[in-house]
Amino acid sequence: MKKTTISITFITPCLMAGANQKEAELRSASVRGALRWWYRLGKSNCIREENEIFGSVHGANTAGGLIVRTVTSKTNFKTDDALSFDKIIECKTNNRNDPFPDYFLCNVKLDRQQRDNRRGVIAPKSEAEIIFLTRLGRRISPSFSDTLKLFLLLGTVGSRSSRAYGSIWPSASYFDGVSWEAPKTEAEFSRTLKQIIPAGLECTIFKVSETAKDWEKAVNACSSFLRGIRCGSTSFGGKPKKWGLSDHDLPFNGSTVVYRPVLGLPLEQRYRQAKKSFAYHVTEDAFSNDRWSSPLRFKIIPLGQGFMPIAMFFPQLAPNTSVKKLSLMDVTNRRRPNSLRDVHIDRDLLDFFRSGAERPIIAKV
Repeated sequence: MKKTTISITFITPCLMAGANQKEAELRSASVRGALRWWYRLGKSNCIREENEIFGSVHGANTAGGLIVRTVTSKTNFKTDDALSFDKIIECKTNNRNDPFPDYFLCNVKLDRQQRDNRRGVIAPKSEAEIIFLTRLGRRISPSFSDTLKLFLLLGTVGSRSSRAYGSIWPSASYFDGVSWEAPKTEAEFSRTLKQIIPAGLECTIFKVSETAKDWEKAVNACSSFLRGIRCGSTSFGGKPKKWGLSDHDLPFNGSTVVYRPVLGLPLEQRYRQAKKSFAYHVTEDAFSNDRWSSPLRFKIIPLGQGFMPIAMFFPQLAPNTSVKKLSLMDVTNRRRPNSLRDVHIDRDLLDFFRSGAERPIIAKV
């Protein structure tokens, strides 16, 4: 690969900024980081090749062979002032039965201390160009094109990108001068994914709901779906699933089985009536931390005249349930947290997503 030029369109708002978090910008470093994540996901054992492409700060400390450039214009690239984003991140008190969009944007609104955590936003329908170049004197394998296509079809960029924000879609693509068209139908999308997903990458990709008329409804479907899985009470409407209900009552029922941490940590539960807060602490070794990335990701795909909400589940990103050990902590007094008991993660929720979460499967390998 020598030069690849991709024209992209933002399908959902993208929260991406530089030093000033209230001024949005498309950063090449962020695109590069997202692309590296997808490369590592598909080729986790190719560390040397990864470092040759993206560079490394270890060992020889050399620059990678891949150069990423972003090009935007004032005409087609729109950013929303952080304050005008209120219509998207307004608090759920206006409609307690509708989790959108507060549930996915919990860390970019006014917090409990009324601190302004809002960000600058790249608006939907904004267009940009991303240029990928090979550094002079270096070589990148032609197979890297499949990783790039996988990123374009399944990837997202910016903050909250695992939760459907920053969904992008290629409108025109040229790989070393050769045109490549993105899928236009669900059948083409499924077929293309099966062709470019690398061997050895286990994943389940499924439709969250039917195609929506606009991106807001599509994100709403993803938000409602995840909240339905994780919620443990009826405080905000809906009927809790067995996993959320069991974990919600865990601090008081004496159980040692937990489900929701398989979808990522941290996970803290506050009980207003009891005036207590509980969280999980990883206990298996001295080098562990209390944060796990989620193996479940969402994206909004523009197909035809609508927007298809999809979910991607990668089992290899989930914690090893036979190794990971957790301690249930009372963190009401954050200066002096108290360990209540050790718990273990049940595989039931992991198997549920691996099988497609009772939704139409687009691709499974």
